[in-house]
Amino acid sequence: MLPSGGPESARSAKAGGAAAASAASAAAAAEDDLDPLPGLSLEVCGAALPLGEMRVSFPGCPSPLPALLLRVPCSVDALMDAYIGAGNGDADPYWCRPWPSGLALGALLLREPELVRGKRVLDLGCGAGVAGIAAALAGAREVVLADRDPAAAECAALSARASLEMSTLDGSSQGAGGCSVSSRVVDWDSVADPRRRGRGGGPSPRFDVVLASDVLYDASAALPLSRALRALARLGGEGAVLVADPARRAPRHRAAFAEEVARPKRRERDAGDPHLVLESWEAVDEVSGEGAGGGAAATGAVLLMRLRSAGGSSSLNVKWP
Repeated sequence: MLPSGGPESARSAKAGGAAAASAASAAAAAEDDLDPLPGLSLEVCGAALPLGEMRVSFPGCPSPLPALLLRVPCSVDALMDAYIGAGNGDADPYWCRPWPSGLALGALLLREPELVRGKRVLDLGCGAGVAGIAAALAGAREVVLADRDPAAAECAALSARASLEMSTLDGSSQGAGGCSVSSRVVDWDSVADPRRRGRGGGPSPRFDVVLASDVLYDASAALPLSRALRALARLGGEGAVLVADPARRAPRHRAAFAEEVARPKRRERDAGDPHLVLESWEAVDEVSGEGAGGGAAATGAVLLMRLRSAGGSSSLNVKWP
């Protein structure tokens, strides 16, 4: 229905509504922006973006609470503009803010440090590096932060350095002092392609634990991601894969992923070759990290999935959520 003033009033109302929406969007973006850290910036697609700090703690962790000092671009919008300006409009800028899946996975590692203590850990598709840095704080021997976006890998390394230095000073870590942390640009599509392995396709040798959070946005990710995990996780021993994903998003993607990675292929079962099986899953309701310093921290329910190495005909009958 048109307003009482007719078409002209309707156009005026529409313009006013658009202006209000734009103002609300600008206000939300301003609220999300961080104050820049002096002298710290990141070059993304030829643009120098100032970096800010987000201090993020993990929900439900033992005291003293370990916290992360994330070094991330001050503005998500500015990061997106840099991608678009370089003709890379498909790039995702939202890696630069912590998300519930990474926080839930990090909290799990800090509650159960035996999952990673003394082990080589890969955080695949690390984004801001939340889960991988938590593994270092929990006592991992080595952590590799890997992402297909060079900016994400670089920021994750900066965040790890700041977080480990802080944990050493305040005594909140569980053994991070001896952990070697590095970052690497890795595209799991390359890792999944056997023709490209060993030619920049991914790190080697295999890892004791592979972490992956917020990695099943697209149905197309299920097959290459499952192949990459099978190529990167240490099979035939104590190898493990921990995956965290938003509970309410894309259940069919998770089902496709389970079909690929958690069920042994006939030839592997018959040959007694090692493979990955789904060990368990758990739902974590409304995860949100307590943050300081600005920036948006999303809230949402998360599914935590545990897969482990198995040999021969081993399989587990776990109902997939």
